[in-house]
Amino acid sequence: MTKNLAWTKAEICKLFDMVEKYKKNNKPLLSAFEDFANRFARKRGSVRNFYYSQVKMFEASPKLCKEWGINLENHKKNPVKPFSLEEEQKVMMQIESLVQKGHSVRFACKMISDGDVTKMLRFQNKYHALHAKKSPPTNVVFMPQKKQALSEGEISSLVLGLVKLVKKTAEEKAEENLKNKILSANFELRKSIKALADKQREVELLRKNFEILTTEKQKIEEEIKTLRCQNVELLKLQETQEKMSSLKDYVKKLSQNPAIKT
Repeated sequence: MTKNLAWTKAEICKLFDMVEKYKKNNKPLLSAFEDFANRFARKRGSVRNFYYSQVKMFEASPKLCKEWGINLENHKKNPVKPFSLEEEQKVMMQIESLVQKGHSVRFACKMISDGDVTKMLRFQNKYHALHAKKSPPTNVVFMPQKKQALSEGEISSLVLGLVKLVKKTAEEKAEENLKNKILSANFELRKSIKALADKQREVELLRKNFEILTTEKQKIEEEIKTLRCQNVELLKLQETQEKMSSLKDYVKKLSQNPAIKT
């Protein structure tokens, strides 16, 4: 079954929490990405790329970062300290000495860094970088150093090598462009999702306000109905009082009439 490529909020928070723990324990970030990839059935490279793109997105949206409870101070890249020529030569000599004794490069870097993981990785990366400069690249096709004319087989092999090199370079470039497009699309998608979430919160607030106004309207209508009933009762009472007053006046006039007295 193919896993859904979409990242959930819970996964993102877990990834950032795991990175913070690995940093706190002086463990390499690649180990954090690999651990996360194994737990959530993702590829380590995609986890790494997503993490750095998400950091950029949080930097562009501090409000969202605060809402998710993520402290970006714990996710800033450590400044790279360049090697001086003297330090570079010293480190290389120490590592080469231990490697010649049968130790691995990783063990040698760990020994000369006194167990400091950050230093160990720095020394290890520098060692591999310098060795890469010394070694010829594997994807370079060298022209045979012959004075005589090339045979048909050698020409065919050379052309085939060039075709493979061009094809490989094109594939790597296409893959890199595709990754960049995916990252860009993911960033735009997250922005759209955030904007949609903001709109949904606004709609929810308007809906609640509408419900409050509707309730207030019903109360006012009930009060108006009650007041109207009270007004009718008051009018009836006033009419009765007026009739009683008229009757009293009539009785009074009758009592004052001499003909009635005799």
